[in-house]
Amino acid sequence: MSNVSTAGAAPAAGVPVRSVFVQLSPLVAVVFIAFFMVGLPMPVLPLYVTGTLMMSALVVGVVAGLQFAAALLSRAYAGALADRQGAKRAVVIGCLLGAAAGVLYVLADALSARPQGALMALLAGRALMGCAESLIVTGALSWGVGRVGPQNAGRVMAWVGVAIYAAYALGAPAGMRLYAYAGFAGLAWATVVIPLAALALVLPQRAAPAVGGVRTPFYRVLGMVLLPGLGLALRRPVRP
Repeated sequence: MSNVSTAGAAPAAGVPVRSVFVQLSPLVAVVFIAFFMVGLPMPVLPLYVTGTLMMSALVVGVVAGLQFAAALLSRAYAGALADRQGAKRAVVIGCLLGAAAGVLYVLADALSARPQGALMALLAGRALMGCAESLIVTGALSWGVGRVGPQNAGRVMAWVGVAIYAAYALGAPAGMRLYAYAGFAGLAWATVVIPLAALALVLPQRAAPAVGGVRTPFYRVLGMVLLPGLGLALRRPVRP
């Protein structure tokens, strides 16, 4: 996991709130663009898998869930990469993996007449997208703390969270609109281009120094979040 408590602790002591936002705004924009890419196919995948590939609802669940499983499994690696090689490198690799996932979506569309081949390409793309998501958000959080200091870590998490959920909220309807206009091929090509736009915004940015330190083992982190996570998963909606 990323050691955000030590990343960039020396600089940015007593940074004013306005300066914090100014320094974080490029990273927030990158996260928004990247997660807009993640949100685009969310409402489209069930239509594509059941309609074009003629597969079951179970397959829809596997296709949708694989991305989040890949994000979970790659999170420890993403944190280690951000700590050891720098947060900017993690975000750059995440953007490149996102574009590669888009290429696999394009391949899936090209193989739509062969549903099994299309499904394999789609699953590979979803796995890459999960890894991209993990690298981008972990790198952005670590990078943001490195820019504005650990005393502003809460603001970093808040702004990154705003970017993620705003991107999901806008990406899903935009994905449906694009699917209606250009089909799955249009959505796939958009998934290639969008992370490259994020990459163009990332590359000119000043990198935060890579900081080592003692890392909490991933299994201990899982132990810390297991009970709250189970509680959230098992909660029942409140009925009016």
